[in-house]
Amino acid sequence: MNSTNYIILSGQVSDLPKIRYFSYDNAILTLTLETCELGLRHDGSDWKQWHKLMFNNALASEVENRVKKGDYLKVQGRLVYHKEYDKEGRATLQTLIYVNDFELLKECPECRLEDEDKIAEMYQNISYSWDSFGEAEEEDPMA
Repeated sequence: MNSTNYIILSGQVSDLPKIRYFSYDNAILTLTLETCELGLRHDGSDWKQWHKLMFNNALASEVENRVKKGDYLKVQGRLVYHKEYDKEGRATLQTLIYVNDFELLKECPECRLEDEDKIAEMYQNISYSWDSFGEAEEEDPMA
């Protein structure tokens, strides 16, 4: 059985891109992308999440020259889990997105005001409960 590790995100760049060069054509660029789902919380507020993105080599140079804080991006890539150790030797697990393609957007398609009614209607009959593992389970709105 084949499996696929593939993710697509669109959102707003929430910090300045940081680039490190290891040689002339070998670089890694990191930035944080904020995603927002309108009205998804129980109280009707927006659900915001921040994702750490990594770009390498030619793609890193292109992002460095074209992307700045506040821009909207659509990225495609794969999830990678990375273990880091602090000064005391404690391990922390980070979720990273290794980006293999991106598109600079004029605006965030998920956050357009004219779509708020459609999004609210879509989530109107859905409620979530969180089990001990933090996974969402859809409850039956007819129950």
